[in-house]
Amino acid sequence: MVFQTLLEMFVLVGISSHLSKLLIVFTELTEVPRSVSSKYTVVGIISGVPLITVFGNHLTYKTMNLKLRSWWLMENSLALNIFLIVIVIVTMLFIFIYFSVTNKLGKLIVSRKKHEVTVKKRLSLVRRASCLFGLILIFVVSSILYINNQKLVWIIYQFAGVNVLLASIFGN
Repeated sequence: MVFQTLLEMFVLVGISSHLSKLLIVFTELTEVPRSVSSKYTVVGIISGVPLITVFGNHLTYKTMNLKLRSWWLMENSLALNIFLIVIVIVTMLFIFIYFSVTNKLGKLIVSRKKHEVTVKKRLSLVRRASCLFGLILIFVVSSILYINNQKLVWIIYQFAGVNVLLASIFGN
């Protein structure tokens, strides 16, 4: 139970950290006053929501005396349903903020030529965050498929392929 809780926490914080990067760039673009304090608020909210979700899930299992059948998320379990709801919400927020930020950055590149290099660096940061977000999301989905369908050979190969891809990208 503790291993699953820690694994869920690290995966959700890993996914939401890329959302926090987008939100920090978004607060810089919207010129919110006192953006330094808003950065701390953004990071706190984005990492706090997954932590509250995971610990709430852990407490639910403990208080209801439910037994886990696996070290990861099994189909038709409360843990999987809560995890998927949080993943879907974070993904929808990420997509919405990604398109908002890239749209604003595209307009800034056209309107302010002297700051073009800085804006392009921000745009590349946003694009890298979206690539990493997508890769981690693919890893999470493939790991859930693998745990729940270990008898299907193609699922074993796709899980191994995703892990090799992630290792080759992050290993360098």
